[in-house]
Amino acid sequence: MDSIIEKYDLLIDRLAKFIKTIGICDSLELSYLLSYIINNGYLSDNKTFTKGEILNEIPYKLGTSIIRGTGCCRNFSAIHKDLFDRLEVYDKYLYCYQGFGKGLNREANHVINLIYYANNYYGIDIYNYNKLYKFKNEYLLKEISLPTKSKLVHKPYYELGIKETKLNELLDFINMLKEASLNKYINDYEYDIIRYEIINKIKQNKDSYEDFYLENQQLINTINNEMDNVLGGKNEREKSHRLLPTL
Repeated sequence: MDSIIEKYDLLIDRLAKFIKTIGICDSLELSYLLSYIINNGYLSDNKTFTKGEILNEIPYKLGTSIIRGTGCCRNFSAIHKDLFDRLEVYDKYLYCYQGFGKGLNREANHVINLIYYANNYYGIDIYNYNKLYKFKNEYLLKEISLPTKSKLVHKPYYELGIKETKLNELLDFINMLKEASLNKYINDYEYDIIRYEIINKIKQNKDSYEDFYLENQQLINTINNEMDNVLGGKNEREKSHRLLPTL
C-alpha cells in the first residue's frame, strides 16, 4: 500500500500546484472547486464518478477511494483535508449526527469539514452539494440556505475514539466553536451571491480541469490499478467496514 499512498500524495501535490495557477485561494472557493473536480471525474479512473457506493478502503488514506470513482462522506472529507493541508489552509474534520430528532444521544453518522471563512468558522459538506453550516452553539449546526435549513449535531467526543486527540485539546476546540457561534456569520442572501460568483469563477476554468486530467491520467490509472490489485478488482469490490454510515 505504500506505493499507492505515495502516488496518491503525488497527485494531491499536483492538484495543489494546479489550483494555485488558476487563482482560487479562499477556503470556500477551494471547497466548491474540489467538489466540482471530484463530481466531474477529474480525479477518477475513466473520468467517471458515482456518489455513495462504499468500496474496500485504504486505512488512514480514505481519499484514495475517490480515485477509484466512488465515495461517501468520509472519502470526500478526507481528500478535502489532504488538499487543504497541502495548500496550508485551515481544515478540520467535524463528526456529526444527521437525521431526524435532536440527535443529542445519537452516534455520529456523518463527517464534514470545518473551514475558516469570512472571519469565522463554518462547516462545509462537499458530499452533499456544498451545504454551508454556521454554529448556533458548539454542538448545533444550521445550514445557511433559504430552501432547506438542514441541521447537524456536532459530536466532538467522537474524535477521542478515532484519533489520538488529547482531552484538553478537544475541550479547547469545543470552546473555540462556542466562541465562534457568538460571532457574525454571513446571511442567506449574502451566501446566495457568494455561491453564484464562485460557481461562475469555477466554470471559467473548465478547459483547465480537462488539461489537468489528461496530464495526470496515467498516474490516476496507475493508482486505480494498484488499488484493484490490493483491494480486489471491479467485479470483486465489496462494501467496506463502515466507520461512519453513508448518507
